[in-house]
Amino acid sequence: MRILCIAAYRSNHADRHVELLARSGFDVHLVVMEPHVPALEPLSAGVTVYDRVALAPPVIGRASPVPDDPLEARLLHLANRAVSSKNADTAATWIAGLIDSLRPDILHSFAIHQASFLTLLARAQAKYKPFWLVSNWGCDIHHFGQDPRLKDEYLPAIRATLENADGYFAETQRDVALAHEAGFKGKVLAVQPIGGGFDLQWFRALRGGQPPSARKMIMVKGYEGNDTGFSVGRASSALKALNMVIPYLDDYEVNFYAIYDQRILKAAHRLRDKCGVNVRIHEFLPYEELMRLHGRARCSVGISETDGIATSAIEAMLMGSVPIQSDSSALGEWIEPGAALIVPHDQPGAIADALIHALTDDAFVDAAAKSNDASLEARFSMAAVDPVIASMYKDV
Repeated sequence: MRILCIAAYRSNHADRHVELLARSGFDVHLVVMEPHVPALEPLSAGVTVYDRVALAPPVIGRASPVPDDPLEARLLHLANRAVSSKNADTAATWIAGLIDSLRPDILHSFAIHQASFLTLLARAQAKYKPFWLVSNWGCDIHHFGQDPRLKDEYLPAIRATLENADGYFAETQRDVALAHEAGFKGKVLAVQPIGGGFDLQWFRALRGGQPPSARKMIMVKGYEGNDTGFSVGRASSALKALNMVIPYLDDYEVNFYAIYDQRILKAAHRLRDKCGVNVRIHEFLPYEELMRLHGRARCSVGISETDGIATSAIEAMLMGSVPIQSDSSALGEWIEPGAALIVPHDQPGAIADALIHALTDDAFVDAAAKSNDASLEARFSMAAVDPVIASMYKDV
C-alpha cells in the first residue's frame, strides 16, 4: 500500500508517524513544505521525502491556479500563513503533480490548519483522487474553529476541508465531536495519540532512577502566546504561580525550556535574580537531554490556552514526572483520575495550589507516577497504539 503524507515541516509527530508506517511495511512518501531548523536526522530508507524548497516547485508543469471564488482565495490565504515561504498556489500545483505521479492508495494530511487547507487545493487540481485522510493535531478545531479572534476566518476553511475529507484521525473524542459539528460526514478511523506509540523502554532508560518524591527539580514549558491567537502558550500564568510559592522552592531547581518570548525570559531572570530561586533557562535542548531533565523532575508544568492530549504532558509521564497541565487540553481523557493536576490556564492561584500539592505530598506524586506508568503501557506504548494505526490504513 502506498501512502502519501503531507506535512508543513518535519516534526517529532510527523517523523514518528511515518516511521511507524514504514515499520508496518507500507510504501511511505512524505511531502514537507519547509525545512526544519536545525536539520533533523535522515528518516529510514522506507520513507521517501519530497522537500518543496529543495525541489523548487512546480515539479510537473501546470499553470498556477487563479482564485475565482472567495473560498479558494481564503484557503490560499490561510495556507500561505501556515507556510513561511508562501506561494501556496504553486505548492498546491506541485502536490497535485505528486498525487498524479505517485497515485497513492491513501493521501494523509497532517494537521488541518498547517497542511490540510493546502491539500484540499491540491486535491481539487489532481486528476487522481485517492482516499483522503485528515489528521486533527492539537488546537486545529478546538482553537482555530472556536476562538473568537480566529473562528470567523478559519471555520469556513475548516468546514470545507472536513466536508471533503473521506476519513478523520484525531487524538481526542472532544475533537471528534467538534469535527462532526464542523460538517465532517466521513469515517472516523481512529482516536489515538498523534505520531503513534512511544518506545517505553527507551524513555525509561533515561530516567534518573529516583522516585518522584525524592526529586528536586521542576520543569516549566516556556511557550507564551500573544493577543493574535496564533500562539497559545501561557507560561506567564506558570511564572505568576511560581512567584506565589517562592517559600516552597528553596530546595528545588526550576528549569525553563522552550522559551522564545523575551517577556518570559525576563520574568524567569527576575525569579532567579531578584527572588533568589534556583532557576536554569534552556532556550533550546536536544530531545534526549530534555527527556533526561523530565526524568529528574518531580513535576512538569505545561500551561496553554488549548491543546490536544498535550505531548509535553505525555513526555513528563514517560519520565516519571507528574504533569501540572491546563484543563484546555484533553489529557483527562487518557489518564486515570488523580494521575495529574489539571488546572485552568488563566488562574495562577489554582496553578500555585497545584504546585504546592505536588511539592509537599510525597505519597501523591509517587502514586500518580505509578498510575501513569500503567496508563502508558495500556494506552501510549508502541505495542498498544501502533497496530491500531496500521490497521486503520488497512481498513481503508
